[in-house]
Amino acid sequence: MSLRRTLKPSEHQEQKAVIDWWRLACKGYGLPEYVLFSIPNGAHLAGDSRLRAIKMANLKKTGLRPGIPDLFLAIPEPRFPGCGLFIEMKVKPNKPSAEQAKVIADLRAASYGVSVCYSADEAVETIKDYLYLK
Repeated sequence: MSLRRTLKPSEHQEQKAVIDWWRLACKGYGLPEYVLFSIPNGAHLAGDSRLRAIKMANLKKTGLRPGIPDLFLAIPEPRFPGCGLFIEMKVKPNKPSAEQAKVIADLRAASYGVSVCYSADEAVETIKDYLYLK
């Protein structure tokens, strides 16, 4: 047995891979890069705990909302009229929290597309499916 552990990518790394793919792919689809963007609710703030608490309090004052998915594709699609697609990035075995599950259910009830994706590849396929780009 190897002493080296195979590290799987973090949610951050998987999300970055989606954005890296989009940076190139959007041009081929005639869409602006800015229509896929992150919502940094899960941002980890570096620094000491007092500074982190102050930064989080300030972010909450300016609209940080717990449970909001990580990415938003701001393109309407016929199956989700006038809305867009939210993507929550996870790595297995993680699952959406109770708060995230509620937000996801509420967004779906409001006619948004919402998907929980466990890899960059899954998120890319979800975006392609949403845009009928397969």
